[in-house]
Order: sequence, then structure tokens, then C-alpha cells
Amino acid sequence: MRIVVPRGRTRPWAAYATAELPLHVIVDPCQGRCFVHTGPKNGDYVTRTRVDFGDDIDLTGTVADLTVSTSAFPRD
Repeated sequence: MRIVVPRGRTRPWAAYATAELPLHVIVDPCQGRCFVHTGPKNGDYVTRTRVDFGDDIDLTGTVADLTVSTSAFPRD
């Protein structure tokens, strides 16, 4: 999991997908949401899920196999 502030890159996760990282979670405090990417294929992720702060990130069924609460995530 990483916390980022996007700076104009249109596909910052592409390097992770190319390396076939099975799960990539982006936490964006500016937007108050997380982006969960799974299923890397051909330099992109097959599944992208948006999770608003306050909702749980359900990572069961992934390599992490857990649920993350975002209720305490701070917003910028």
C-alpha cells in the first residue's frame, strides 16, 4: 500500500502491473479515496476498485487476504 498525491501521471500503476505485482493499493488523501488494482495483465490491471474513505477495503480473496478500515484515514 502506498500513499500518493498524483502529479500528472496518467498511469502511475503501470510499472507495478508490468512487474506483475498482484495487488496495488493507492491511498489518495486529496480525493479521500483509495484505488485497489488487482489482476495484472499486459502492463495494466484487469480490476480497479474505488473505495471512499470511511468504507472498508476488502482484500479478502487477494494475496493480502484481509480487510482494511479507512475510517481513520486523514484527508488533505
